Amino acid sequence: ADSGAREVAELASWLDSVSETVTRTRTASGLKEAVADALREIEARGTKAMLVLAQVAVARALGAVNLFEDAYSMLEVANDDDSNDDDLKRAALSVEVELATRQGMFIRAVRAADDLEALGPVADPAALMAIALARASSGDCARGLELLDYADKIAPPIDEVDAGMRIKHRVLVHFNARDFAAASRAASKLATIALSAGLRYEAAAALHNLGDASDRSGDHPRAYAAFVESLALSKQIDLERLTNLNEMHPSLLDGLRNAEGAQERLAAHIRHADARGYLWDVLEGRFLLARLASAHGDHDGARKHLLDVIELSEKQGHELIGQDARELLERIEGG
Repeated sequence: ADSGAREVAELASWLDSVSETVTRTRTASGLKEAVADALREIEARGTKAMLVLAQVAVARALGAVNLFEDAYSMLEVANDDDSNDDDLKRAALSVEVELATRQGMFIRAVRAADDLEALGPVADPAALMAIALARASSGDCARGLELLDYADKIAPPIDEVDAGMRIKHRVLVHFNARDFAAASRAASKLATIALSAGLRYEAAAALHNLGDASDRSGDHPRAYAAFVESLALSKQIDLERLTNLNEMHPSLLDGLRNAEGAQERLAAHIRHADARGYLWDVLEGRFLLARLASAHGDHDGARKHLLDVIELSEKQGHELIGQDARELLERIEGG
């Protein structure tokens, strides 16, 4: 389309639609280039408020496809607005919570959530889900579940994708509450719904979470099968981040039986995640390395990895993996 020939209000609505769609599909090749013309036209011909909202929408879309550096840069530009418009502040803070939670920076997410809630009651379901996960991941699981219940009460899901997003957040809150049976049931339910509806991203994510819950429950065969099925889907729709994460877990489970090559594969996947700023995945991968080292009697190696994990989890505010690491370290030290 010729952006110069369109009204800026129409261009702004396009960017809102792009943001919503990409957040649902989690894939969009050429995204930065696709939105550039519309942003330039809005900056040239639109109001300041219109530009800020457009920048926030683009930041959300960029974060949805894990382009975190670009997303934060766009959000920083939006936050340069010096107005006292609370609606603009709410929009920017909501997206900051979502971005930081997706990346695994839960301390930042909670800080943004505090600032958002200080502006008044939050009524946006997407923001409530992000806040719920941020608070649960930082240790307040009861508050996380309350927020999810509140979101369902004030704004029931509008379609299957929306319903799937809400179930997925419940899975993750159950994880942080260490209720792995509940997490497994919810993930299995979501995988079935998503596969039948053709929602491949939601299905892949649900199967990954089912694998993680099964692993934590000690059911390694079920975990392995779920990770492999999720991996096949994530490759099929080119979900680079989820594919890399899916490959970490079978590397660990293979390594528990036969250590040959497993550590090298895991380390390669961690480097891949680290290079792209996937902080949550790096933390998870390093804990898997510690588990592998401990299982094969390399207590010095396991101890080193665990100390790194504990330090990172404290910086990120990731209570679940931090607690996992402390418990494994205690078993090693006690053994």
